[in-house]
Amino acid sequence: MSNIGQNAGQAKEIILNGALNPLRPFLPTALIEQWCREANHSWRKRVFGPVVTLVACVWKQLQAQASARAVEDWVATFIVPDSSRDGHDFCAARARLHLMVFERAVAHVSQQANQKAALLYHGFCVWLVDGTTMRAPRTDANKDAFGASTNILPLVRAVWLICAGSATVWQAAIGSYHDGEARLFLQLLKNLPLAGLVMGDSTFASYLSFWLAQQRQCHALCHHKSYRRDNRIRKLGYRDELHRWSKPKSWQTAFLPLLAPAPQTLDVRIISRAIRRCGYRTWTLTICTTLLNPKKYPANELIQLYLRRWNIELDIRAVKVSLELRQLTAKSPDIVYKEILSTLLAYNLVRVIMAQTELPVRSLSFERSRHLILVFSERMAEAPTPRLPQLYRDLLKLISQAVLPWQKRPPEPRCVIRHNTRYPLLRIPRQQWQVKYHAA
Repeated sequence: MSNIGQNAGQAKEIILNGALNPLRPFLPTALIEQWCREANHSWRKRVFGPVVTLVACVWKQLQAQASARAVEDWVATFIVPDSSRDGHDFCAARARLHLMVFERAVAHVSQQANQKAALLYHGFCVWLVDGTTMRAPRTDANKDAFGASTNILPLVRAVWLICAGSATVWQAAIGSYHDGEARLFLQLLKNLPLAGLVMGDSTFASYLSFWLAQQRQCHALCHHKSYRRDNRIRKLGYRDELHRWSKPKSWQTAFLPLLAPAPQTLDVRIISRAIRRCGYRTWTLTICTTLLNPKKYPANELIQLYLRRWNIELDIRAVKVSLELRQLTAKSPDIVYKEILSTLLAYNLVRVIMAQTELPVRSLSFERSRHLILVFSERMAEAPTPRLPQLYRDLLKLISQAVLPWQKRPPEPRCVIRHNTRYPLLRIPRQQWQVKYHAA
């Protein structure tokens, strides 16, 4: 091996031994390199190899969208590079790394967290599903790949499958703004873990979604669409009925190839209850599910279980607000995918550390846990090796003390008191504005 290879190998060991020490056990070097080989990704001996690049992506997202130059400055704290730190090396390394490596890393970390803190209901692992959108930079490549709404910026739509117990993202289906959430959800159903219970809003309460979930030996629990009229078979209990859904006609669905082998009818259970909470108005919740046995799966239990679906809204807020995923920075579709998956990987790593405290993950503060992990990562990078186990125990102790207080308060208006900036929104492309500005 040449001197360059030896220097790169030594630099890699120095970086990995000190970078994000609390998180490294959940992303072992051998496993990352195995994923690269499975993706037919080859690499040379260099500082930004696949392992260092993946760890650098996690650090970038944990810092809430640090720049590529900041990433190379952080790497330079472990070694003194010969080249200038302009961000090009990190960007080129991230572009080289195969997308499958990011996907496998997200699922692997989520699996480790689920072993500690999964939510089980009668042996079914409970999953939450919902969609969201993110703004991408205004480039021709992003516009062609993702499209845009009424404003100018391209919008990326994503549907996430999140474990209800560990709050980690198992999978993410990413598409354009014009792709519906139902279409992206069908992509997730192909790799849905067996023996699961999927909970979602009324968007996912369709004949095709329920039938495909059953093909994966799973069940579904969703908000029932109020306008849907079904054939009632019999009554199972108080406001608990068994309905029979008919297979959609060919002109009623955009997924005819998937629907062709489906049966003509599907039995679905419909449950309705009045929800009363102190300080809030009383409202009626109607759910539909494939759990048909009223004795084994009582109606009140399913209603209380479905009320936990709101947790996915809090998880999405934690990713988009705490990790700054509302506005992407990637200027090409391939890097957009990697930026989203890097953020989800960083989010999962924080959650898996929170799961090590043996406390309910959702009872702890995500933002405070993220801050503590970054602080202890710096301390552990400078500490001697015998000191590392004690620092890790101190980290878990401090995270376990970051308990979210129970807030019992009346509803508040969803309005801001003041605007963050006095400047108006730019509603036309920058080139058009420059033409008008120079013409004036």
